[in-house]
Amino acid sequence: MTTTPRQPNPPLLQDRYQITAKLGDTRLASVYRGLDMRLNRPILVHVLRADLQNNDTLRERFISEANDQAKRTHPALLDVFDQGQVGLRPYVITEDASGKPLAEALPLTLPEGMRIWRKIVGAVATALATQTAVPPLASRAILITDTGIPMLLEPWWLTPDELRDEQRAYWAPE
Repeated sequence: MTTTPRQPNPPLLQDRYQITAKLGDTRLASVYRGLDMRLNRPILVHVLRADLQNNDTLRERFISEANDQAKRTHPALLDVFDQGQVGLRPYVITEDASGKPLAEALPLTLPEGMRIWRKIVGAVATALATQTAVPPLASRAILITDTGIPMLLEPWWLTPDELRDEQRAYWAPE
C-alpha cells in the first residue's frame, strides 16, 4: 500500500494569516498572497524583505509607511487591515488585489480611460492630502483588478529595473 506524502501546511503568520504564495518583491517588501483565517478572506501580506531586515533606516521607513497608509482610504489604494512584526521583519496585511497591469488592458475606450484616470488621480490626491507615499505612477504599476477597479500600488510583478524604465515616461523633463 502506498500513501501520498502529506503536504506541509502553508506558513501561518501570528496564528492568523496563512501565506499561500509569494507574488514578488517591491522596493521594501516581499509580497505574498494569503488568507485571513479568522475572517476567512483573501489578503496580501507585505513583509520587509529579508535582505533589508538589518537596515534600521529602511525598517523604520517600512513601519512609518505602513502607519501612514493605514490613515488613508480610497478605492484605488490598498486598505491596510493589520500590521505587526516577527523578529526584525515588520509586516503589513492589506486587502487582496489580483488582476492585470493597465498596460496589458490596452487599448481602452475613451470613457473607460477617463474612468480609470479619475480613480488614479483621486488616489494620488488622497495620498498627497494625507501626506503619505504615492505609489509609482506608471501604466504597469496600475493594476486593473478582476472586478475592473484600478489600483495604484507598488508593483511586485516588476523588477526594480523594469519599474525604473517604466517610470521614465512619467518623469518631468527637467
